[in-house]
This record gives sequence, structure tokens and C-alpha cells, in this order.
Amino acid sequence: MAIEKVPDDAAPLVKKDPKNFGTGDAQGAVIAITLNAVLLSASVPAEEEDTNGKGGNKKKGAGKGGGGKKNAKPKIGAKVERLPPPTGDAAKEAIVKHKATLAKVIKVKDAKEGQQSLLLAFESWLCNEYNEPVLPAAPLLLKALCDEGLLDSAMLAEYWAKVLSTCESDAKEVLDAKEDCEEAKTELTAADEQLKVAQKEDVDAAQQAKWAATEVLNARTGNQPTADEVAREKAASLADTKARNDKLAKLKNVELFHKKQVAALNANEAAIRALADKILQARTCELMEKYGKTFFETLAADSKVSAPDKAAEIKAAA
Repeated sequence: MAIEKVPDDAAPLVKKDPKNFGTGDAQGAVIAITLNAVLLSASVPAEEEDTNGKGGNKKKGAGKGGGGKKNAKPKIGAKVERLPPPTGDAAKEAIVKHKATLAKVIKVKDAKEGQQSLLLAFESWLCNEYNEPVLPAAPLLLKALCDEGLLDSAMLAEYWAKVLSTCESDAKEVLDAKEDCEEAKTELTAADEQLKVAQKEDVDAAQQAKWAATEVLNARTGNQPTADEVAREKAASLADTKARNDKLAKLKNVELFHKKQVAALNANEAAIRALADKILQARTCELMEKYGKTFFETLAADSKVSAPDKAAEIKAAA
């Protein structure tokens, strides 16, 4: 499909797919789809290894019918092969080549909102795990978007300030989540140890109860028992009762500490998930701060240099 046709074809698809695109910002979704199409147009299929056995340059399917795999009709249900991410230079060329199409979809919205949607779409594409190889080219691509008039410096400066602020708050939240995770881990370790102690005490109590029950059998007296035999039988009965009660208490302790251990385990897993979510949430801003720093610092320096010149021009004109 020609890139110029993407915006028109994307609009009805966005409306039909609220699950993936929502219902609040249809034009923002169209901008994102268009930008993705532009950048993906710069992707080149990985070179296929020659299979003719002679090391020649003969292409697959270059025989009768021509076209081979590239022009073959896609089969229904066939697995879609994803192209590798483009190089930074190729992506820049695609932006320059299709700047008119990108400018067209931006202008449908308010100028600032359209640029913000384009920048957010670019941020999402660049920070996608699949496109990580392109991250070092972030300054090159941002400069291309700026030079082609698709993003203005004022909006970029506002965006960069927000990135820095968000990175700072995200770092604090991640640190707090790590502390919560360590605390939950410590509580789980303590609960595990308490449960182990309770289980050992329960095993010991069970053994004592077994010995006490055996002593009851051995201490049973027959007819005309002696005073010592009666005393032994009475003592065995009392010891058996005490051992049974102790065994019951130790079993209750095991149940209690097992519940605490399960609660600590659930809290630990929740803390781990919360930390993973915070790290994932902070990932985009962290990557943009790391790889976009060079561009935005240069942009800020250029703005500071141009400000006095502009003031001098205004003064001279007056």
C-alpha cells in the first residue's frame, strides 16, 4: 500500500477496533498508524541465504512465473513474518520522503495536539522492545522530525521538561517499590522460619504423645495393684493428657504460622509484581532520557544562542 493512502484507510479501521485504539482519540490513532507505516517502510527484509549450491546470486523464484516468495499470494492463516527494524539512516530518509503525508495527518488536529500525538507515537515506536536497535539513532530521528517542520522546538522543550520530571518521580517510585519488595521478602523469610520451628515442635510433640500413650499401656495395673503401680498408672494418665493437649496446641501453631506464611508469600509476590510494573512504567521515559539527551541538550543550547539574536533584531527594527 502506498504510504499516502494509509491515513484514509486507517481512519475506518480505527473506528472498527475500539479494543486496540479506544474511542477518545481516533485521529491520534491515525497519526500513530501513519508514522508506523512510514518507519516500517524503511525496514528491509533480511538477506536470504543462497540455496543454489554454487554460491551464485540466483534469487528464489526467479524461474518460471518470476516474483518468487515476495510476490506470492499470502495464504489465509499464514504466519506473518515481521521485518527487522530499520536502520537510523533509513528511518530518517523515510521521514523526509513522507513528510507531506505526516504533515497532512497532523494538521487534521489542532497544531500542538497533532504534534504531541506524533511525538507520543514516535516515543511508543522507538521504545518498543522490538525496535531497541534503533534507540541510539533517537537524536538523528528527532532532528529529522524537527528539521522537516513536523515538531517545533517549543513543544519539544515542553516534552523534555516533562520527561525529566517524570523520570525523577518514576525513580522515586521504583526506589519505594524496591524497599517494599525487600521488606516483603524479609517478612516472608521470617514467616518461613517461624513455620519451620512450629513444624519441628509439632513433630516433637507428636513423638512425646506417642511415648506417653505407650506408657499408659505399660502402666496398666491388674488386680490388687501395689501403691507404686497405682501411682505409675495415674502419672502415665496425667502425662498422656498433657502430651495430647500439647500436641493439639502445637498443631494449632502450625496452622497459624502456615496462614501467616501464605499471607507473607502473597504479599511478597504482590510486591514483586508492583516493582515489575513500576520498572515497566518507567521504561519509556528512562529510555527517552538516556537516548534523547544529546538532541534535547543541543536544542536547548541552540535556543539560548538564538534568543539574544532575536532580541537584537527586535531592538534594531524598533
